[in-house]
Amino acid sequence: MDGGDDLVHSVRRAAAATGVSPTTVRAWIDQGRLGEPPWTFGQLLAVRDAPDPRAGRRRGVHSAHGTEARWVAGCNCDLCAAENRRNARDHVRAKAQARLPPETRAALLDALAAGKPFKQALAELELTHFRVWGLARHDPAWSTALDEVLMSTRRRDLIHGTPYAYFQWCVCPDSRAVQRKRLKRA
Repeated sequence: MDGGDDLVHSVRRAAAATGVSPTTVRAWIDQGRLGEPPWTFGQLLAVRDAPDPRAGRRRGVHSAHGTEARWVAGCNCDLCAAENRRNARDHVRAKAQARLPPETRAALLDALAAGKPFKQALAELELTHFRVWGLARHDPAWSTALDEVLMSTRRRDLIHGTPYAYFQWCVCPDSRAVQRKRLKRA
């Protein structure tokens, strides 16, 4: 069918032309949504695509582009993909914040500001470095606050920005940057 004025004379051909079952075409006739044959292809498509007045539903996805529902239904346009990335990022950020609550963050910053070594402060608060750096990766405000404390209390006897300083548990931004570069080369 090319969508012109070709007439469809049977329920079976109408079903094949619209991609539904013959039972569905008969239901359209019984409901009064479709008259008796013959039909044009345009009439069949109009009935198929019109919302079902009884169920209030239409075929396919009806969410707007740029929504998570549209992405889940299989749309991969730029808007839907961007919304999916934003939702995933928000979900990861929320999980990271839940794993390191504000009270624990404040306690860690206070312990570091008081001069406790990073490793010791983590042990006393029963934290892992994964939680601390995971949140720092997703929360710029926490990352900045942590880096400020680490810079102000870093050891003066080390040459920062060297692998040696990092291996002495100096986790200031300079020492971490060198370690990241070193690991990328390996």
